[in-house]
Amino acid sequence: IRILELLPGSENEALNCRLIYVRLAEKPTYEALSYCWGDPTNSKSIIVDNDQFLVTANLHAALYRLRHPTEKRQIWIDAVC
Repeated sequence: IRILELLPGSENEALNCRLIYVRLAEKPTYEALSYCWGDPTNSKSIIVDNDQFLVTANLHAALYRLRHPTEKRQIWIDAVC
């Protein structure tokens, strides 16, 4: 499966991520986030693998809250992964 790796950063930095591939048979550690809520036409940009990727404003806000200042975070997000 694909997992979004949320890279560390401060609250005033853009959200930078990368998609990584993991094998479920290896029992990877990750968090899960389902965000089918909010206005799908209200979108914001994050960076995934050095490319712009549009997500809902609600997911954008959640990722800012979930981002750690010094550590990567691995998250499976239904509409992204």
